Amino acid sequence: ILKLSVDLRAYMLSQISCSALEVIVHYALDAIVFVPIITGVLYFLREFFEDLFFSFMVVLVAWMREVVLLVNARHWANEKRLQQLLSAYFFTFHLYFFCFPMGYSWLALFTCTLFMQHAVIMTWNRSIRRHSIYTSNVNALSPLHLL
Repeated sequence: ILKLSVDLRAYMLSQISCSALEVIVHYALDAIVFVPIITGVLYFLREFFEDLFFSFMVVLVAWMREVVLLVNARHWANEKRLQQLLSAYFFTFHLYFFCFPMGYSWLALFTCTLFMQHAVIMTWNRSIRRHSIYTSNVNALSPLHLL
């Protein structure tokens, strides 16, 4: 999407020789390629989880995990520790689900999601504090105030 906005901006500034419709159609066709791939993944996971909506939710959690890792990869703590934590939580969910197939699968997925959210918030909070302390933005006269 970011490349699409850059290409559209370049078109508006007349730096490229194709029309805006060609740019939009090109990126729409690129996005349509992923529809059969995601559909295939969903139906493949449906065989394991035996529920299409639950499979969709697992794919959604995995996708959100990847988005969070891409967005928060600006600090070394987020780059290493966050990836390890989120992978461990997601692995723990799968371990529980396949060890106890008649267990509380929705509760396990919800708990996994909450643990992932907690890990993201904690590493984000720590990276902001460390960055502020190392750059000397925090001292006795101007303390760090987080929500």
